[in-house]
Amino acid sequence: MSSSLFEHIRQLHSDELYTNLVQLMNLLSPQMDSICELFSATNEYKALVFFGDALYRTKDYRKAE
Repeated sequence: MSSSLFEHIRQLHSDELYTNLVQLMNLLSPQMDSICELFSATNEYKALVFFGDALYRTKDYRKAE
């Protein structure tokens, strides 16, 4: 599940579907601790970078910081 979830996050980012990525990460954020245990450290970091970039590109600069 974790690899398919990460692949979905990566695909949303590469397709430039930033608002969809932000919505997905906002839905996942309450469970982020348990989800991050499923990701490797590298994928967890990449997912957070994708999230930050999506926030920046949707002009939510305060959260992107």
